[in-house]
Amino acid sequence: IYAWGFRNPFRIAFDFQTGQLWVGDVGEVTWEEVNRVEKGKHYGWPYREGKEGLDAGQCAVTTPQSGSCQDPVYACNHSAGNCNSMTGGVFVDSCTWPAAYRGAYFFGDSDTGYISVLRMDGAGRADRCPRSMPSSAARGACSRP
Repeated sequence: IYAWGFRNPFRIAFDFQTGQLWVGDVGEVTWEEVNRVEKGKHYGWPYREGKEGLDAGQCAVTTPQSGSCQDPVYACNHSAGNCNSMTGGVFVDSCTWPAAYRGAYFFGDSDTGYISVLRMDGAGRADRCPRSMPSSAARGACSRP
């Protein structure tokens, strides 16, 4: 087993610039999440959803070699209004795309039709930009604020 603790991974993608594996994981009740996957780690299910639930140390108790539960790089709450069923994503690394989108992770919400973009900031945190856009606008120009 490479990694575990996913509820319903709905697509995996490799960032070809870094070699990292990413998973869009459909939540159950409240949260949807995107995980940057590391070998041997536990991503929390069924003890945690998003960054909520039992203490992160629960994963180390049930799967001793995995350490604490790994929080997702990005999680969104169903109450946000544009986050109901994450359909994770793909990395864009093409010179034909605007520079702001190259190397970014695109994911959608199959329920609301929203498409979002994640980029990692200098501190290793995920920054969602634009905050969200309806899929009908996905082909239009969009720049980072």
